[in-house]
Amino acid sequence: MDEPADRANLPAMMAGEMRMADSQPGQQDEMHEQHGQVDAGGTLQDSPPAPELEALLWQAFGISGTLTTLPDAPGAFAVIDTEHSYRLDITGDTTLCETLVRQAGILEALEATGSQTLLQVPHPVRSRSERLLVPLSEQDGEAGPWVRVLALPDADRSSGPLPVSSATAARLGRFVAELTRQLAVIEEAGPASGEASATAPLASPLDLRQAGPLVVKLLRSVGDPQVRNPVAKCMVTALRQIQPLGADLRRQLVHHAPTRAELVIADGDGQGWEPIGFRTAGALGEGWIIAPLAALLADLMSGAGADPFAGLPALSAFHAALPLTEAELKALWPLTLIRIAFLRAEAEQQAVAAPEDAAGLEARETARRLFRAASDVHPAFMEVAILDAVGWPQEPVAALEPLLPQIDVGAIRLADLSVASPLFAEGNWEDPEIDWRLLARVAFDSRMGATRFGEYRLSRGGAPGEVEAENLALHVDLCVPAGTVVAAPMGGVLHLGDNRIVLAGKGVSLQLEGLDCPLNEATALFAGDPIGVVAGAEGAVGGLRIRLSRVSDLMPPLFAPHRLAPVWRRLALSPSLVLGRDVDAPEVAAAPLARGWRDTVFDSHGRAFIDLSGAAGLVGHGHPDMAEAAYRQWLTLAGVQGTGADADFRRALLSLLPDGLATIVALTDEDQAMVIALDLAERLASDPATPLSIADERRTGFGRLGSRLWGFETEEVLPDIVVTGSPVPGAPLAAVVLQARHAGDAADPDLDAADAVTCRIGCAVLASFEQPDINEATREVADFLEAAVRALCEAVPHLLSFEGGGLALELVLGPEAPSAFELARHLAQHGILAARPQTPDRLSLTAPLCLSRASADRLVTALGALFAAPRREPETSAET
Repeated sequence: MDEPADRANLPAMMAGEMRMADSQPGQQDEMHEQHGQVDAGGTLQDSPPAPELEALLWQAFGISGTLTTLPDAPGAFAVIDTEHSYRLDITGDTTLCETLVRQAGILEALEATGSQTLLQVPHPVRSRSERLLVPLSEQDGEAGPWVRVLALPDADRSSGPLPVSSATAARLGRFVAELTRQLAVIEEAGPASGEASATAPLASPLDLRQAGPLVVKLLRSVGDPQVRNPVAKCMVTALRQIQPLGADLRRQLVHHAPTRAELVIADGDGQGWEPIGFRTAGALGEGWIIAPLAALLADLMSGAGADPFAGLPALSAFHAALPLTEAELKALWPLTLIRIAFLRAEAEQQAVAAPEDAAGLEARETARRLFRAASDVHPAFMEVAILDAVGWPQEPVAALEPLLPQIDVGAIRLADLSVASPLFAEGNWEDPEIDWRLLARVAFDSRMGATRFGEYRLSRGGAPGEVEAENLALHVDLCVPAGTVVAAPMGGVLHLGDNRIVLAGKGVSLQLEGLDCPLNEATALFAGDPIGVVAGAEGAVGGLRIRLSRVSDLMPPLFAPHRLAPVWRRLALSPSLVLGRDVDAPEVAAAPLARGWRDTVFDSHGRAFIDLSGAAGLVGHGHPDMAEAAYRQWLTLAGVQGTGADADFRRALLSLLPDGLATIVALTDEDQAMVIALDLAERLASDPATPLSIADERRTGFGRLGSRLWGFETEEVLPDIVVTGSPVPGAPLAAVVLQARHAGDAADPDLDAADAVTCRIGCAVLASFEQPDINEATREVADFLEAAVRALCEAVPHLLSFEGGGLALELVLGPEAPSAFELARHLAQHGILAARPQTPDRLSLTAPLCLSRASADRLVTALGALFAAPRREPETSAET
């Protein structure tokens, strides 16, 4: 297992790929075998008739069944009987006969070692005379061709590509590692008793060390050089990256194709599918330990929409079970590229051979997308992603000299542009120039300011549901006096580009923008040498943008998405290293909610969510009138109850209710308000059998229905008691309101739990109802949302219905529908937050009155995606 790989194959593979780039289609392929002879694998391409083989199966093995030719394996057949499935291989090649026997010995050993873990592999079927190979005929003392039969595992396997989550990808990686360990034990034990020792390592046609000649052969039939040459270039580049590592790559007996289509799978106790075995004996052979992992990463990438990071959970699990060396980790991505290039070459060749085959053409497009995605990502980026996935330690950076040696860097003021920054208010972060404006404001006094490295910028957070918003700053913008001297922090070679300068050093590269540089291209500099000065007129403040990277030809982008943050934090270096002071933002590990504005909340990473949990209240988050009211009341009188603010709130609330409702009995929390109302309804009733009527407006009141201010307005009789919700989320401002005719009979005095500040905020909220334009906008969105949800429910009545209306909806889920908890998680993935469900069959959605049409539309789209209902525009009233 620890024997180093022989690098002799690598130059030959590379040379073959280089020749392939220059070869022309139609040339004689010296590797091509004539029809009727043994192919590269050794099986017969002209096989005996099926009846002859069926007779042999019964006579020699006692198996009866129907034979079907395997299209991708000439000379191989699938055998189906009433209970089991088999594979029959037939060959006339003596070398392949030895291979078939050795494969059978490995499979039997795996069955023995895997008995405790229920490992399921093809089972070699011995003949009635206990032979693994049986001759089809014997004439004149010569036997052949030879037949081997394998019983395939009986476990279920999906007929199509199986979906992969992070958890199931990790199970795959762990399985491949354990299988690799078992194969190492079998290889070390040697052949079973009675078997001859092999003279050469067991070979597999899927060995990636031999991919070069195979790709050459596959692409000979492809006439378009624009198809052939990118594959050749990819192969050559990958092989050059592997070549210096070859001596340190361990090799052993492995399974070269542990892909989803080739594995035996079982239900993982409701936790997703998991692998328990494999079906392909031909994939067994000597190879690099990382070869199976490379094949797995390519397969997972293909199954995840060509996402190159989809296989990292599998890598982490593999490494935890079977630790890899640094050389193996660095060779893993180039080897994965080789696998992907081989898959594309195979798909291109098959599409040329069968141009009318729709499935083959679709497979070619899939292989092309996979190849493009893998080729587009920088190899150094994937290498760092792989090292980060296993927690490999990072090399420290050598000390660097000051970039700005002539200024007092301690006087540089930092601009906080994070989600929770006090510099942001009332949505000003939506201004595309806001970051520069705030930086200029911070730098006004000292004429020096800087943004922060590694900061999640609110201004670039994106819309709700955009999980890939690129807002992690990987650069620093400086405001310093124009003419400030900029010096080289390390030795290197200068490269000039469009408005940017790159100093490429050993292990560190520096990119600067906003610099006047008198030097020429390719100028060699020592640490401390002047590069230029900050551009700008004399006496003005200039702007300097700084980026640092560990890789000379991979400069970090200005901003990166959170998903790639761990990788970029390894590649991108902080400008603090050259500025001589800390300009890093505090690292944000978790992502709690940090800010709200209108119908949207933002987590500390800047991701936006539409807030339908009810926490946005009536007028939404961040309303300036609420903040002003709280501030002014706090300056005069704060946590005191029974003040003038209390009386003002009561008057404001009663002004929004019909004249008959004239007495507020209590201001308290919403649950307690309903308890008080129920008690009053029973105590004040003239007939104990007929309690007073109660209108529960805790969710539907204050205009959330859209068409009216209160839900009870459609009733002919005014309710005796009305319970309102709190206009201030979480505050004890829910009111119990009585008709005037019952007020004198209320035995209890007024209950008041709200302090002065809370009441003032409540007054500010109720004052917003005096603005008719807000109410009109609310009505339009509420009508649209209710009509759209009704249309969705009518499309899937067995799954979904609703109660309430407008901006206060209660989704009722049928027995066959996802649970409320699953629905809440689904909505969160689409950038929508709902209240925590109380029961599995109900989910409450409570929107603020400022809910936008775009937010309502996103909700309807997310619900339609989950319930698979076709989207159609709801019918609304003519007024809407």
